[in-house]
Amino acid sequence: MNRTRLSGLNAATKRFLDQVISGFMLLALSPLFAYWKLKASSRGVSMLESQRVLGLRGKQFRLVGLRAGLTGSPVLARLPALWNVLRQDLSLVGPRPSRVEELPDHEKWRASLFALRSGLTGLWRLREADAGIEESAALDLYYVRNCTLTLDLQILYQTGRELIRRSMGRRSLLARWKITKSAKAVVVEGGSQFPDAAEWDDVVEGVPIGATGKGERG
Repeated sequence: MNRTRLSGLNAATKRFLDQVISGFMLLALSPLFAYWKLKASSRGVSMLESQRVLGLRGKQFRLVGLRAGLTGSPVLARLPALWNVLRQDLSLVGPRPSRVEELPDHEKWRASLFALRSGLTGLWRLREADAGIEESAALDLYYVRNCTLTLDLQILYQTGRELIRRSMGRRSLLARWKITKSAKAVVVEGGSQFPDAAEWDDVVEGVPIGATGKGERG
């Protein structure tokens, strides 16, 4: 069974855009990375740290980020992961990168969650900060089943919008990728509790996400 609607030309286009956009952003952000490198050197520490996470088909890779203390923003701290996107470990948009120790929590839906590359952002990023693993997994499962290039663009737009709101000191919806709160199960793989389109229509403010999974082929 094909667990995701994204395939063929659309899948190739998604990979191409990942490569082009991540490469451009790494080049554009090189002065900022140079600043962080100097800051880390002055403290006698390395600029980067990494953690093992699970990606496409459950394959482990090292997700890189800034060492704690170099920036106060958890979003900026994840910018080095653009290198993971360039290496095709990650996608710009996809399911949340799962830590290795979270694997038992994903047993019921692991086949679907690992059907696509994990994302630097995704519907999981546009959730309330106190959501648990199951709520985040529900959003990821919706994304896997309804993934289109249009949906990716909507998520990237909303992520950028929330970043601007945060930079202006306004309340932002962006959540961190690490989840520490467990919650009651809201998803049953292959069962009637799987979230349908209408349930997540308002996840991205002002964007009818539920409509993107209809009438499109991928």
